[in-house]
Amino acid sequence: MEEGKAWWETVTPVLPWNAPGLGHYPGPFDSDEASDDLAGIAEATDVQAALTAFLADFGRTSDRIYSDDTDGPVAAACLVAARLSGRALDEDAQRHLEEILFSVTEDLRALAAAALDRVVRPGDNEYYEWCEDDPAALADWLGQLAWYRAFLSR
Repeated sequence: MEEGKAWWETVTPVLPWNAPGLGHYPGPFDSDEASDDLAGIAEATDVQAALTAFLADFGRTSDRIYSDDTDGPVAAACLVAARLSGRALDEDAQRHLEEILFSVTEDLRALAAAALDRVVRPGDNEYYEWCEDDPAALADWLGQLAWYRAFLSR
């Protein structure tokens, strides 16, 4: 760690968010499903409870997961990490951070970490398999998620 800096100030994001990127979208906030799910959370009466419940529901699923069902939870988990980092990596992330006001509790951090752990686990999810046959694309995708995962693992 660099002297005089907190650990989070030394973590460098992997940019730019470019194809093939996260699954089939360049970044975690780029799909319609992610935008719709985050808009629903933003409109909730209790945003904190809605975000926590949304990630908890995803964490309870044990069935094979498909990309359209994963885009929202990935975006929500990345939003939690962005709040922890104090840094939005793109305009969409910044907009969501401004619209969705919440505090990161230990439970929320753990749920977000579990969501991102799930989508990088091979064998039971289409999200991982988008890049599985292309080692460079898979490394890029895992590298992008690694920045968010670093903030959730603390």
